[in-house]
Order: sequence, then structure tokens, then C-alpha cells
Amino acid sequence: MLLPRLRPRTLVLTVFSNDFADLEIYRTAEEIAAASELSLDVDALAARLAHPAARRGPLAQLHRVKLWRLAALVLDRIAGKHIAAPPAAGAPPAFIAALADDARWTPIARYYERVIADLAERSRAAGTELVLLNLDLGDRPDAGPRAPRDRLRALLESIGREHALRALDTRGLFESCAECFLPRDGHLSPEGHRRLAG
Repeated sequence: MLLPRLRPRTLVLTVFSNDFADLEIYRTAEEIAAASELSLDVDALAARLAHPAARRGPLAQLHRVKLWRLAALVLDRIAGKHIAAPPAAGAPPAFIAALADDARWTPIARYYERVIADLAERSRAAGTELVLLNLDLGDRPDAGPRAPRDRLRALLESIGREHALRALDTRGLFESCAECFLPRDGHLSPEGHRRLAG
């Protein structure tokens, strides 16, 4: 890990409601069950990336940045779709299903428990405080129903208690604050960043 080299006082792990669904999109069930990040050799990876042979040629950097994922995003934008567009009237956003459906929730919740437990141990060993931040969008229509989001908050609070970590939540911070987010997008506006920093 880079923690011993960087020596930060605090490391904030930010979790979004759509992260569960993203794991299902970008990982196989086997990868989620194995939590391969736990066996990642950061030193070997850093050495490989630092080696001059890894930096030759215009395509040599593609292994570092997954640019091909941007193609789908660009096509969606051209088609007029927006990543965090409000759902159809009365329908929850698609990512909420991963929080609400037990069959989908359970393996990903276990993944979070294992990865955060490992990160907590590594952080402590490096003298760094690990803080869990649930970036909840408050009462925005594209945030989804409260019950599944409450489930995510409860999971992070439980992991926090188990590993003596602070678990913070932004729901109250962003209630009734439409100006905290970019239009037709779930990302923070300058006002949202100001509130979060305050």
C-alpha cells in the first residue's frame, strides 16, 4: 500500500449509493467473492509502471487508464442520456435495486466488509485514521427511496463500529439543497463542495 509512503493523517473512503450496482457492472460474481484487491502487490505494480519500457509508444499508457469505458459514456451522452438523470415518474433509479434485492446485496455487502476490514488494518499499521463517508444525496429525486439507502448507511455504521472507525453520512447536509448538485447530474456543484468541506 502507498499509506506508509504518503503517511496521511486521515484517509476518507467515500461510498455512493450507486457503488453496489457499479461493482456488478465492472466485476464478475467470482471477482466480488474473491476481493482480489486484498492480494494486490502495490510495490510490484508501481515498479512495473515506473519501468521505462512501460512508458514507450502512444498506446503504452492504455493499461493505466481504462479509456475504453469512456466509449459507452460518450455514446450515452450523444444519445441524450445522462448518468444520474432523474428516473421516470414514480420509478426508483436502476442502481437502487442492488441495495434493495437481498440476492444482489449480500455478496457485495460481504465484499465491502472484507475490503474495509483490510483497509482499516493497513491504515492503523501506517498510523492513519480511516473514515467512512456515505455520500448520500439527500432528498433528490435521483437519490432513490430511503429504505435501501438506509440499509447502506447501516452497513457502513456496522463496519465502523466493528473496526472502531468513524462513519459519517451526508444526507442531512444535502436535504433541500437542489443547488448542491449540477443540473441533471448527481455530482456536487461548487455549493455542494462548499457544504461538504464546511
